[in-house]
Amino acid sequence: MRQTFKIKFYCRPAKVRKNGMAPVECSVIVNGERQMITLPKSCKPAEFPTTDIKMYCTAVENKLNQIYTNLVVNNEPITAYIIKDIYLNGGTTSYTLDKLFADGLALKTGAHPVTYNKYRRISQRFTDMIGNGSKEANTITSTDILKFKQLMIDEGHKPQTLTKDLTCLKYYFNLAFNAGKIKHNPFAGIKVERVTPEQDYLTYEEICQIRDAKLNERLDKTRNMFLFMCFSGLEYTDLVHLEKTDVKKNNKGQWYIKKKRIKTGVEYLTILFEDAAELWELFDGDIPVESNQKANAYLKEIAKIAKIDKNITTLTARHSFATFCLSERMMPVDIVQRCLGHISSRQTLHYAKMLDETVFNVAAASTRLGKAGRKKTTANPKISRSKKCTK
Repeated sequence: MRQTFKIKFYCRPAKVRKNGMAPVECSVIVNGERQMITLPKSCKPAEFPTTDIKMYCTAVENKLNQIYTNLVVNNEPITAYIIKDIYLNGGTTSYTLDKLFADGLALKTGAHPVTYNKYRRISQRFTDMIGNGSKEANTITSTDILKFKQLMIDEGHKPQTLTKDLTCLKYYFNLAFNAGKIKHNPFAGIKVERVTPEQDYLTYEEICQIRDAKLNERLDKTRNMFLFMCFSGLEYTDLVHLEKTDVKKNNKGQWYIKKKRIKTGVEYLTILFEDAAELWELFDGDIPVESNQKANAYLKEIAKIAKIDKNITTLTARHSFATFCLSERMMPVDIVQRCLGHISSRQTLHYAKMLDETVFNVAAASTRLGKAGRKKTTANPKISRSKKCTK
């Protein structure tokens, strides 16, 4: 890709001071990226450029061209920020880790609080490891990144959690490097591999085992919450924020929920199947809810009592719902996608598992349909096999 480098000078009326003068500004543009430099000269916009200002701008332009040429000759990174930094400070501007993380977080202010806090937590964790947020970001190397990765591994982070943490950290350094605020990217040569965890799901029979298990009052509350999630497809956070008025009945007598997901803001439309509807009516719309941490701990006890050898969490319910809809109720993927509030069907397919028995049943039905649709054909006696085709 051919690199572009442009220099322009301005004296904007919008910046006129009380004395009628406005500062002369220089715009440095590299590959479409712009950095403004306010020069120590002023002029009346209507008179810009005067002879002396024109000579001054020419001198500034020559200096900027020289900086650009030196960077090219030395095969160094070239951005508008770097050229501005060298012109104003000789390239010695302090850019600390605290500043690097603050710049990155500033672009995440509009994100969901959960997402924002995740990025803030990772930046704080890395700063704690380095020991000083005032350390120059340019001094961070790939060794520091690998040290952070090993620290997360030693603390028992799962592969998918580790991937998310490193992706967050990589975001900060990529942002600073692309803006020219650091001269090298410590993530260069480090591949952050995407890990797709295999999430357990329950079959309908296993869900029935949990429903029929004899539990004490403490575990029964978590069981009812879990069963409602299994038959509604709700995520834990959405269940916590579910109001009585959110559940409605259509003219076909079906209970349904149409609402936006808390996590993504995407609208979902899910039907409460018989089991979920029974629970909703049983508790009069006040489904018992435990804290997610406590519920996950109790679900392990419930699984043991129900003799289910799977790692069950609140997320298991959502996976079970998707698999149940796809394999048992034979619902199309795009319908299940709408029920779950997914942006793409790819997310839905990650949740749903196609059971082997479903594949066999569909294949058998297709075979029967194929046999019924075929007709026996007989050779036409009027056509001679020895007759050659002619054009």
